[in-house]
Amino acid sequence: MAGLVWDLAGNLLKDTQLAEIRNQKIGFVFQSFNLLPRLSAYENVELPLIYREMGKKERDPLVLHALKEVDLLDRKKHFPSELSGGQQQRVALLERWQEILR
Repeated sequence: MAGLVWDLAGNLLKDTQLAEIRNQKIGFVFQSFNLLPRLSAYENVELPLIYREMGKKERDPLVLHALKEVDLLDRKKHFPSELSGGQQQRVALLERWQEILR
C-alpha cells in the first residue's frame, strides 16, 4: 500500500516512529537552503541538536567545531540575509550534518 512503511519484521511503523527516524537518520538539504531567517548561523546549526534535547554544554562545542570546519566561525552571529549564497549553503549542510551526527 502506498504511503505505509513497515519495518524489517513486517510491523507497520507509526507516524511518531517515522518522525524519529527522519530526525535521527535522514538529513534533507533543499535548493533554497530553508534556513530560519531570524536565527543566526550558529542557531541554525544548533537547532537540530536542541530538538534532540542535547544540553547546551554538549551542543556548543559541536556547533563551534562544525562552523570552524567550514570556515564560518567568524560569521556565527550573522543572519542568513547577511551571508553569501555559498555561506548559506554551508550552514544548511552543517544543519543537516548535525541532524545525523548523533
